[in-house]
Amino acid sequence: MTGSKKQPGFGVTSTVFIILGMIISCTTDINKTESFRDIFDYYRDQENIIAFSVPPSLIGLILEQAEQDENELITLMKDLSSFRIISLKEQDTDQHIKDDMFNVINEFTIRNEFKDFFILRNSEDNIIIRIKENKEIIGEAIIMVTEEEGLTVINLRGKIEPDNITRLMNSSVIQDIEELYSR
Repeated sequence: MTGSKKQPGFGVTSTVFIILGMIISCTTDINKTESFRDIFDYYRDQENIIAFSVPPSLIGLILEQAEQDENELITLMKDLSSFRIISLKEQDTDQHIKDDMFNVINEFTIRNEFKDFFILRNSEDNIIIRIKENKEIIGEAIIMVTEEEGLTVINLRGKIEPDNITRLMNSSVIQDIEELYSR
């Protein structure tokens, strides 16, 4: 019986470095993400952020419970597959979060070839609506509203009619959605 030679292989140190490398490579770089959901997940738990998402299964329930006087909301949501809102009501210390979130989302829309649908800039508010179309159908829209007090971002996915995006800009519709979500 000959003595067995120790085969060269991975030691504990090498294994640890390989595992660390795998973990680091799987971490999402928020500045390079291809999904708005990753951005939403990244910011939703930060301080002074209000965030909610309505998954497809709940959109139907919301529509069933919507009252007749909420026709605009029903019209808006009937063809959506996903609806997300992130809102930052700025405090004195939150300017960096507002700037960072705006820049990340702005770069996301540029990198993913969203087209400008509507831009309004004035001394108090900025409204930017960008859309992603496929064969004349709007499949995704991102609405960014910056105000002195904060930033609100709305992400819509589904079959979106341009008129419905215009309706959403009516602040009462956004307020209705927030009220329905809090029920």
